[in-house]
Amino acid sequence: MLVTGGGRGIGRQIALKMASEGAHVAVVARTEREIKPVAEEIVALGRRALAIPTDIGNEAQVAACVAAVEKAFGRIDVLVNSAAVTYIEPLVKTTLDQWRRTMDVNVTGAFLVTKAVVPGMVDRNDGRVINVSSTAGLEGFPNFAAFCASKFALIGLTRALAKEIEESAVTVNALCPALVGTKRGPQKTAARKAEPSSDIADVAVFLASEAARAVTGAAIEVSWRT
Repeated sequence: MLVTGGGRGIGRQIALKMASEGAHVAVVARTEREIKPVAEEIVALGRRALAIPTDIGNEAQVAACVAAVEKAFGRIDVLVNSAAVTYIEPLVKTTLDQWRRTMDVNVTGAFLVTKAVVPGMVDRNDGRVINVSSTAGLEGFPNFAAFCASKFALIGLTRALAKEIEESAVTVNALCPALVGTKRGPQKTAARKAEPSSDIADVAVFLASEAARAVTGAAIEVSWRT
């Protein structure tokens, strides 16, 4: 499997949880420094790991990354698009560079990696794409305009692709972690509080499993246990 944004937070937790369930995992981020420790943890769990520095907004680098993973593992059964950036600014103070960077990583990156991986899944008639969106992709939050726009777009991408390939056995779903008291999100009252931990990773494992073969095009909100 391949996990973008696998060096920290939700991506890291998913990568480690998948490895503990028996998966070989390629972790991807912009620098090796971010992902090498995670790859070492995966190896310590008894699984194979690759740490591949990649700018996922660069199509040529994405193609090289996917080719390297397929060469090492034979195929990519599960893709987790977890890479993301966040700028906490009012819309009128958000710069064009911040807007473009958010879209390049959160949306274009997911588009490019998915575009490179999905044809092999469809050819094999087997595979899982899991996009890490957010509750910010389901409702608006003040001072998160760029992030919200990108996460709404990611859910749109998820649902459109699910429809495009619905005749195959490949599923495409989105996870929507709650922005509750995290450094990356606003405070929001909820009965269940959340942090990037095993809760989200457990749902990702379910979506990657055969038990979720009939679930596609879903945007699943995930809040954390208290």
